Amino acid sequence: MVTCNDGTTAKAGRGACSHHGGVAKAGAQAQPAAPPAPSTAPKAETSRKQPAAPQGTATAKCKDGSYSYSKQHSGACSHHGGVAQWLDGTQPKP
Repeated sequence: MVTCNDGTTAKAGRGACSHHGGVAKAGAQAQPAAPPAPSTAPKAETSRKQPAAPQGTATAKCKDGSYSYSKQHSGACSHHGGVAQWLDGTQPKP
């Protein structure tokens, strides 16, 4: 397992942490999460955790509001609806 720059963990290998700001630490072991506190409120639908603001040097802002840290344009924001804005000044394809 590896730890990503946004604090999540992923399986080690090609593309690990590609949508989470890159690999922060190689070989880190995931820590077991504490069990959630019991709740009587109905569960809300959960969504993927996204950074509130750019972390590090993002290359693109995705259409869903997340950021891509891809070193190449190819594949940036591929799981986030596409590129809304390139942060290097180029224009996204329509």
